[in-house]
Amino acid sequence: MSLQYPLLFPYGEYGYDERIPYQHTEHSKLKREYMTMREYFAHQIQTRPSEGMTIIKSGRLFHQYIVDVYTATEKERLRFIRLNQKQLRAELYTNFCDALDSGDTDSRKVGRKVILPSPFTGSPRYMSEKYQDAMAICQMSNYHRRKNNKCQIIASANSMKTLINVAIH
Repeated sequence: MSLQYPLLFPYGEYGYDERIPYQHTEHSKLKREYMTMREYFAHQIQTRPSEGMTIIKSGRLFHQYIVDVYTATEKERLRFIRLNQKQLRAELYTNFCDALDSGDTDSRKVGRKVILPSPFTGSPRYMSEKYQDAMAICQMSNYHRRKNNKCQIIASANSMKTLINVAIH
């Protein structure tokens, strides 16, 4: 990435590499040996007053750099998901099995299905999960609103009774 942005990296610094090792401390609970792409770029973008802030202060070029970093990171995440379907236990999903059961045995029609996990932003499972959460919040909100309205009606009815009793006596 640094070769694509010579204005941001004028000295030709090294970019991300899959083999950048972590520097573990004694009490570190981290099991990975190497830094992820997201961690590398997050570290690179952080503001550090003791160092130069060429990247942060580069305006629109910084915005373009952020977009490129984001797309590279998402591409890497998708590649990981595609290559690790067994570890993600994607065979538990029945859509692919249903296609085979219905007679779609031609591999040109079926293709290779990649199951996106629910934490992957924008996946159908992610959207369904967020929809379910929103509906639960709306349901609870309506329940509290109805409960509060009943309390207000009872309170106003009690105050009317008090006013009527005062007026009569």
